[in-house]
Amino acid sequence: PFNFAMDPNTKGVRFLINDAGLDDAEEIGEGGDGYAGADYGWPEREGPCQTWIGERKTEPKVCDLDDRYVEPIHWIFHPETDIGVTGGVVIPNGAWSPELDGEYLYTDLGSDKVFHMKYNPMHSEVEPSMNRSEYEAVPIVEGLSNRPLRLKFGPYDGGLALYVLIYNGGEGPGNIYRISNM
Repeated sequence: PFNFAMDPNTKGVRFLINDAGLDDAEEIGEGGDGYAGADYGWPEREGPCQTWIGERKTEPKVCDLDDRYVEPIHWIFHPETDIGVTGGVVIPNGAWSPELDGEYLYTDLGSDKVFHMKYNPMHSEVEPSMNRSEYEAVPIVEGLSNRPLRLKFGPYDGGLALYVLIYNGGEGPGNIYRISNM
């Protein structure tokens, strides 16, 4: 796992885990109450697929759900993503418009966007051969400097704003963007 975000809207413990993939996919998994000792499949799985590690690279890749593992709730295959899923945050209830309450936002280190992980059960039926999740990556913020690394909600003007930390990669200063009123 690369990063995780606690859900501030639940009474129990719930968090979403950003797992930067190896070769084929980035994934977002769920953890918290009821997940103690859970096996998320690494290094055997990447997204809903077997990984091609070591000698197995010559075998056909199998992509299907496997009840031995806690499967990710969302995955993004390369080249649909740029480098790796990094920052993530659950939107606190009341922070922005009601339709975004409790929704998950995430970033990709090679992108200039913040994505909304939007539930869409039809998304997995568009191209079943692509093994799509029931979520889609909808850009909600675009035009950031490349390499967004972390997302956090914090105070701003009597409410909450989203803060985005930009990693500079050793090439000049990093940045912090503030985004409010979505």
